[in-house]
Amino acid sequence: MKIDGSVAIVTGGAQGVGRGIVEALLGKGAKVCIADINKATSELTVKELAETYGDKIFCKECDVTKDAEIRAVFGVVQDKFGSRADIMVNNAGICDEFDFARCVAINLEAQIRCTHAAVESMGVNNGGKGGVILFTASILGVIPFQGAPVYCATKHAVVGYVRCLASCPSYSQCGLRFNCICPSYVDTPLISVAELSKNIDAECIDAAIEKRNSVDLLRPSDVGVGCIKLIEDDTLNGKALVVNHGDTGRGDVAVYSFAEPPTDTIKL
Repeated sequence: MKIDGSVAIVTGGAQGVGRGIVEALLGKGAKVCIADINKATSELTVKELAETYGDKIFCKECDVTKDAEIRAVFGVVQDKFGSRADIMVNNAGICDEFDFARCVAINLEAQIRCTHAAVESMGVNNGGKGGVILFTASILGVIPFQGAPVYCATKHAVVGYVRCLASCPSYSQCGLRFNCICPSYVDTPLISVAELSKNIDAECIDAAIEKRNSVDLLRPSDVGVGCIKLIEDDTLNGKALVVNHGDTGRGDVAVYSFAEPPTDTIKL
């Protein structure tokens, strides 16, 4: 898919990984709407990025757990840019092992809600142009981690959801592709000692910090590059793209590899 001139929505795009994805899309010539519950941070991000990209970037306050607010984003985007969205990035997410219902609501249920809204607006069978729906999962969506079982469960579910969407007959006529990005530790406040201490079990904090310190941190821009790969290659559908620093976990250059299910050994 050609990104230049396209229209994209990025949930949770005001900061961290989301902002890295927003900047990658803008750099490729897309027009972008940041859909984020944090209005003040979103407006600041838009102000900063508009210095380079002008009116190609704006924000719309959105709680991704509410269907009406999600659908409103698609309407505002069409009004603002005069075109339906071509790219939807379901990026909003949290890590909270203690409020597990909220974690599931944002990391999984909201991804499904946003996808339904995106298919309604973007699907060629609904008058849209088709395009790509991406999900920010995690490397913990393809491997386990003892310190965050609820978070891992939601990210595993997102990977499974994407694989199923790509093969589901009811979505085959939408003109849409579905992929997810699965980054390792990214240099954002989410993995700070303070945040880890608030969000995971106390008995696992030391192990989590030790694991984080054993690898080089990715940059949000590394995740953005991975998203561009998943959007531009029209052959990719139902894929989970892992981003890390290879087997050693060390290095200056991010490594991109696909995690494939073991279909050769497991049968129904």
